[in-house]
Amino acid sequence: MSNIKTPSKNPNFNQNQLIVVFKEDEDREACDCFLKEIEDNVKKIHPEFGDIKIERIQDPVFKNVELWKHQRIDVVGSMEREIAGQDRTNVDFIIYNHENGIPEIIDIEHLEGLTNFEKIDIDPSQLNGDKEVIIAVLDTGVNTSVIPEQYLWQGEENGFLINGVNFLVDQISEDGNNYERFDIEDDNNVSHGTLVNAFIIEQFRGSGTKVKIMNLKTHNEKGVGNLFTAISAIRFAIEKGAHIINASWGFYRQDYESLEPLKDLITNSLKNKGVLFVAASGNAFKVDDDKFLNDFPSRKGEDRNPRDLSQHHFYPAFFGNRIEDESKYMFVVTTVKNDSKSFKISPRQNFSPNVVDLGIKADGLYISEDEEIEDFKFQIPLKKASDEGEAFVFGSSFAAAIATGKIGSNFASEFLSKDRVEKINKKHFLESDLGLDFFRKDPRLEDWIKHGLYV
Repeated sequence: MSNIKTPSKNPNFNQNQLIVVFKEDEDREACDCFLKEIEDNVKKIHPEFGDIKIERIQDPVFKNVELWKHQRIDVVGSMEREIAGQDRTNVDFIIYNHENGIPEIIDIEHLEGLTNFEKIDIDPSQLNGDKEVIIAVLDTGVNTSVIPEQYLWQGEENGFLINGVNFLVDQISEDGNNYERFDIEDDNNVSHGTLVNAFIIEQFRGSGTKVKIMNLKTHNEKGVGNLFTAISAIRFAIEKGAHIINASWGFYRQDYESLEPLKDLITNSLKNKGVLFVAASGNAFKVDDDKFLNDFPSRKGEDRNPRDLSQHHFYPAFFGNRIEDESKYMFVVTTVKNDSKSFKISPRQNFSPNVVDLGIKADGLYISEDEEIEDFKFQIPLKKASDEGEAFVFGSSFAAAIATGKIGSNFASEFLSKDRVEKINKKHFLESDLGLDFFRKDPRLEDWIKHGLYV
């Protein structure tokens, strides 16, 4: 199965990169032969390119996933199509690489590097409980000066004890050095991944359930990741026994055919393993909103709304579109707020009753000094080192993190049961005795969130 399209049609296309997913039982010799065949055919048909050599970067854990780089990757992609048309027995997917990110607006002045926050207090009940939930966080890493190691998952790779994996193996960090394979330190300027960790841990306090966070670094210091890092990290999380995967990131795109391997992982592989996927619904982002409104102008009698996921598709959230509850192994999350007069969703976050599954109640209302930005905010669950008042953030990233923690801590038994494949779906969560008490419904939210569901 292949999906090669012209890169120029994909605005977030990673220049000169292809993702190649070989079949899991394919041996290295066959993979090498496939690459050599493509190189030889390109050289034969395009002798003007000279001796073509494709750079290969393997997934640091699963060797059958590779990133191919070449200055004329469009020609390589075309040649792959020709070979695939003759016979394809060793490759599942070949697609162009694609960026994703975390376009959250955060008050950087108070949050930069989280240097003014103390290390999280350790709750003994989160470390000594009988139940342990493992949560994989695909993000910018973790600041270990804020998140104690007692909350970090521990695994083993080639005889080394590790707390996670850095999947940015092909990139250079901001200080000009290559990322190390097991260096998961958060170098994002507002420590986005660290905040996600903190919000998840906070939901487990007093629950009597242990939480271990498997930090998989898929996004760099600018908050930018790509399909290669996402696919590799999700496969790792499945292999290493994660119960929940938190995806507080995403990207806008109207065409999802070229996202097939990511969709297959989230809607099929996770379902078959009984792993829950929690995704952010997405936020307003001017560049993407303007492009959507320009490319898809309103027709007579209808309005275009870039916040409506049924019109403006944000992935991976949109993979959950129109999936019935009994088959849905993911929660797409946004932020809601109620007062004496109304109950509504965030004006800057995405909605759709066909896609969004859950709203998280905010702690308050944020209005920027110039009054251009209004959103619902969450109080950061960290203590400030100095007396500077409380710090808040907003965005569906943090709504998703809170949902991840609340679901993980309250439904721990479901994630740990032997028949969890049958239990980790939305229908079971909603209809279980605990679910009937845990989730709330409000008809005022039904135009934006399926069933008007919130916590």
